[in-house]
Amino acid sequence: MVTEKCAIITKPSAQSRKGEEKEVIDVLKKFYNNIEFSSDNACLDGGDILRFENHFYIGQSKRTNAEGAKQLTKILNKYGYTTSTVPVKKILHLKTGIVYLKENTFIGTDEFINNDIFKDFTVINVDSREAYSANCILINDNVIIPKNFPNSKKALIDAGYKTIEVEMSEFEKMDGGLTCLSLRIPMDNSK
Repeated sequence: MVTEKCAIITKPSAQSRKGEEKEVIDVLKKFYNNIEFSSDNACLDGGDILRFENHFYIGQSKRTNAEGAKQLTKILNKYGYTTSTVPVKKILHLKTGIVYLKENTFIGTDEFINNDIFKDFTVINVDSREAYSANCILINDNVIIPKNFPNSKKALIDAGYKTIEVEMSEFEKMDGGLTCLSLRIPMDNSK
């Protein structure tokens, strides 16, 4: 994961993903002076890290353990960020079910719409039949959303967002979402 102040190399929990983290280090060195690492006993998937301004929600799921959340919190606190944990029970990752858009607005599924952690925010409700579409990305003023989810698209448009649909059906079959396919490096970092 990356912030304006540092990049953090985490350890995925899925055996099939072990070693992936080594592949990105050389690329991140081009952009960051500060690269932090979690230890081997700290499992943490990027899909369980949800940023809201300078606060990070850390999903505790099948893929992210308590030690992973603890180590990420320590690293982020060092750079002036705050964190809190969110239990993830019904889905793979936190960002599978809820994503921050802007101006105190999230888009999410029932598991998070009714969660007290998000009660002070506006949460655009994703129809349960279109839950996959909650994993979307705001870039500039456009919400990039998976294709073929008309109710979610309409809810976003009704909330004042412009949408761009992209074909994601093959990634969906493997539980891959838009946030899984992106590592957005802030271009105003210090390197």
